[in-house]
Amino acid sequence: MKKLTIALIAMLTALTSYGQYDWDNIAIPADAGSGKKWELQSNVSDDFNYTFNATNSKSNFGNGKWYNFNHNKWDGPGTTYWKYNHVSVDGSDLVLKASRYESNNQPNPQYPFPGAWELPHKMVAEGIPVEKGVNAGCVTSNNRVTFPVFVESSISVANIALASCFWLLSPDDTEEIDIIENYGGVDYWKQFTHISHHSFVRSPFHDYQPKDWESWWPDPRVNSTNGWGSWCWNNGNRRYLRMGVFWVSPEHFEYYIDGNLVRVMYENAIATKYNGTWVYTYYDALHPNGTKDQWGNNLGGIPKTDGGAHNGYSNVTQHSSSSTFDFAKLQAASNASNGISVVDPGWYQGGDTNTGAKGFTKELDIIINLEAQSWLVNHDTPTNTELTDAAKNQMKIDWVRVYKPVVDEGGSEDIAVTDITATPATLSLKVGETGNISGAVIPSNATIKTMTFTSDKDAIATVTQSGVVTAKSEGTAIITLKSTDGGHTTTCTVTVTNDDGNNDDALILEDELVIEAEDFIATRGTTNDAEWGGPGLGVGKEATFINWVNGGDWAEYKVNVVSAGTFDLSYKIATPGTNTQIQFLSNNTALATDNVSQTGSTWKTAAFTTQNSGSSIELAAGVQTIKILASNAEVWQWNLDNITLKRASSSIVEKTKTDLIIYPNPFVDEIYIKTTKELETVSIYQINGTLVKTVNSAKNIISVQELDHGIYIVMIQTKNGEWVTRKLTKL
Repeated sequence: MKKLTIALIAMLTALTSYGQYDWDNIAIPADAGSGKKWELQSNVSDDFNYTFNATNSKSNFGNGKWYNFNHNKWDGPGTTYWKYNHVSVDGSDLVLKASRYESNNQPNPQYPFPGAWELPHKMVAEGIPVEKGVNAGCVTSNNRVTFPVFVESSISVANIALASCFWLLSPDDTEEIDIIENYGGVDYWKQFTHISHHSFVRSPFHDYQPKDWESWWPDPRVNSTNGWGSWCWNNGNRRYLRMGVFWVSPEHFEYYIDGNLVRVMYENAIATKYNGTWVYTYYDALHPNGTKDQWGNNLGGIPKTDGGAHNGYSNVTQHSSSSTFDFAKLQAASNASNGISVVDPGWYQGGDTNTGAKGFTKELDIIINLEAQSWLVNHDTPTNTELTDAAKNQMKIDWVRVYKPVVDEGGSEDIAVTDITATPATLSLKVGETGNISGAVIPSNATIKTMTFTSDKDAIATVTQSGVVTAKSEGTAIITLKSTDGGHTTTCTVTVTNDDGNNDDALILEDELVIEAEDFIATRGTTNDAEWGGPGLGVGKEATFINWVNGGDWAEYKVNVVSAGTFDLSYKIATPGTNTQIQFLSNNTALATDNVSQTGSTWKTAAFTTQNSGSSIELAAGVQTIKILASNAEVWQWNLDNITLKRASSSIVEKTKTDLIIYPNPFVDEIYIKTTKELETVSIYQINGTLVKTVNSAKNIISVQELDHGIYIVMIQTKNGEWVTRKLTKL
């Protein structure tokens, strides 16, 4: 009995020394957050210290953690055919192998899979010879992960012209985070790790992924001669690299290689440790109009066209750099950006004008696989000899670990928030501008430092959860900051003015307004047409219309919307072209994009016709800057006579003739209302749309001595539903 006890103690000591899992002595590189600790998610973590033999049927393994196929019936991209029997576990590693596809001797699953297009082989659709087909292994987790979560794997890349992939994908195939995508034996690309993600619309199909060159991450351990495949093979003594992602929030991804942070995607900016230096970048501009999807959303940053080595990759602006990662610099880059999301610029996963892109929010499956992608086939493809060589055709996975941050109840006592501050306390912006509000908790070492930002008037100023304020229309908005811990609040007062601070020249839109195109208050553009006789940058002005409109040209108008509503939009427009487009924006937010129908004639004397927009316009009350933009990339666009906004019938309050009279005008201290009707409400607005006074159950004499000098809109409603609006001036 004594010997047995000693043996048990020895065994327990050994287990304690070596740990429960292969990764126990490897620190988690990501920060769980203040007052948090990492908690292992054992249902999706595995060190593969068991055996699972390859089988020709779909099977679960690893105590039900995995199955040996993709998460739906799709059997692979390009020339790939994922097969059940190309997956095994050898006692220490998950092993995914590749082999040559043989159309007359296929293991399961057979092709075409149910529901596939009826072709002999899927490569036929792209004109790819059948003999280039590749069978490969793929596994999927039976459980899913969601943010915040840290997912990491120790992987040995296959030494072959295939992609070794470790990724997360939503069940509906719309949200994808690629943790590793390495091309072990593909010439040139084998020296890089592709750090990426995808946002999809499935039908009709649209795909966004970051296209900045820095997404191809270099590592000094590999080069164009000896890439990741040969480095991992290591003459038979296989080496492994760790690839991880901390999915922090819907618009915040952190990528790690061997425990080192190398790239961060955050809201509208990207940070990448490239060749030893951290660079903080954002997209220069949206992708050209020709690559927009059917909803007018852009697919990312505009590509380089300089003919250089990185031609076709997105142009980015470098905001700053540092020797070590600085999250504050990344936030500053995001705030200084053009507002283009780097996670989902097309808003394929949803979004709104107040907060921008929704980002990634769905539960994701873990998928590990080998694949032959379509673009690789004509560039580099495995030979039959390579596909039968175990030194080349195997991807090995030592372990997969998943952790979530949870409250550290056993840690030090939480430090409570006692107050919250906002910097600045007041903020002045012009319409269309953005500003930043920073919040801080007191004390500064409080355990929970998070807070929320809200605006009491989104029509005047919106705010994101990182404190970026966007001025929408003239007026005053209160931004409230509220601490997560304790619910302490503070405010910042945002005052929004128009560009010139004077709204006397604003066009009044009550129910219908015709904006003469030549009456613009500002114009600019991207094409200098002076060499052809045009005005330069911007549109040209004639007596009754505008011309010389090039792709990227715009003109602005100031409009005071008396009351919010839905408006029909139409243009009196002309073009002899067949690929022209006009976009309507309010306070720099695009509300409608329409193709312009050809009207014939020449560029100088095109025939004007009225063309209705395909979109109805929602306009808030108040002064707004209306912009029309030649949004197509073609050099020559259109001529414009006028723009008509007409309140849609669904948003018109029924009005009848009334004997109501308002006087005097101008007024001093009182307004007199003469009518036989009983009054319900009198509302008085500043010219910018700000409500300054409301009198319910109104009398016929309204005291207004507290109002400042200026122009006001007085709206009167009677108890029988009639209403009248007048523009009055106070002396």
